[in-house]
Amino acid sequence: MHKYILISVLIYAGLSSSVRAEIVHTTLELENMNCIVCPYIVKEILKSIEGVQGVIVDSTTKTADVIFDDSNTNLNAIIKAIDDMGYSSKVRNN
Repeated sequence: MHKYILISVLIYAGLSSSVRAEIVHTTLELENMNCIVCPYIVKEILKSIEGVQGVIVDSTTKTADVIFDDSNTNLNAIIKAIDDMGYSSKVRNN
């Protein structure tokens, strides 16, 4: 009997961890974004990351607002994708 209770608890814990996914909104500061095409490039690359649900890139403020599902991606992966494009990025302190 205890074996079945333990299995039930483990299954529930596994299922509930997937329910804990959170939608995250963050603003990133982008350096080296100087051309008119840069915002488009950044936006398209970020939109291609699984879990990214929305991106707004502003060339005037050199920022990217990113909305993502943290069960599919994370902030480090997003920053790495931007850095791999040749732009430096960091989370904006509000």
